[in-house]
Amino acid sequence: STTMSLASGLPQRVHKILVMDPDPAKLTTVVRPVLEQLARDYNATITQALPTMLEVLPPNCSKLRGVEELCKQLSKTSTTTASSSSDVENDDDDDLILVEDHVLALGDAENDMELLKKASIGVAMGNASPPAQDAADFVMTETNNEGGAGAALQVFLFGQY
Repeated sequence: STTMSLASGLPQRVHKILVMDPDPAKLTTVVRPVLEQLARDYNATITQALPTMLEVLPPNCSKLRGVEELCKQLSKTSTTTASSSSDVENDDDDDLILVEDHVLALGDAENDMELLKKASIGVAMGNASPPAQDAADFVMTETNNEGGAGAALQVFLFGQY
């Protein structure tokens, strides 16, 4: 049997499909199982950022993947700058920017879980979903609406408790 990719069946400009319903229970129990089956059939991913919204994404499309690509590009820039300002070529991995070594990730939902797990420090907001809290290294008492992200930056970047 041939497996078709969601990405191959959509125009190039489609990056995600949002499925919304005001009833979170309906999304979880009725809609999500159908979308999960379609995702398996068409090589896509289903994730949730809000209780009333599901996201259908192409394969390998996630916040973690985006941050990994950013780190890769920043590593290239860093290595190019370092090698152009030095007569000695440095072939070791010291200049690589890795998510697990250099990233502070903040999140509150299922679509943040991969990044929260892999980041050197994963921080969930106080109102984060239980799976996001489980994926994080730390859970703030403040919610995202109470300045949880700012409080996390003060604590983890500036050491202000």
